[in-house]
Amino acid sequence: MIPMSPASRAHVFRDTATDSEDFTNGFTTRRTRLSFQGNLTKELSFRIDGDVTASTGVFGSTADTYMDYKFDDNWSMRLGQFKAPILKEELIGDTNQQFVERSLVNAVFTGARTQGLQLGYKGEQFRGWAML
Repeated sequence: MIPMSPASRAHVFRDTATDSEDFTNGFTTRRTRLSFQGNLTKELSFRIDGDVTASTGVFGSTADTYMDYKFDDNWSMRLGQFKAPILKEELIGDTNQQFVERSLVNAVFTGARTQGLQLGYKGEQFRGWAML
């Protein structure tokens, strides 16, 4: 059995139009992302994030789809589609940002999501990534 942890977010709205015939209440999800992640072995893990679009209601596009392999406590390898480790601001999730929007520097220089192979090192005083 593969342990997985699904997650989803939904935004609720209420339309308060002045014309009583035009009044709508209820909720909608502007952006819904389903996330599945788990460990296949002690060294091998995976993550699949997909967006469900309001227009089609299906698993339209994948945001992150990758597998991680840990060689030891310090070295790891990631293969798939994920955020490129260019700017730290881009690597922080939307819900954990300190400001409402990301900076203009991030908009100009970000690599967004890309497909590739990433080698990572995390030590006590240094961490870094190299990506192909």
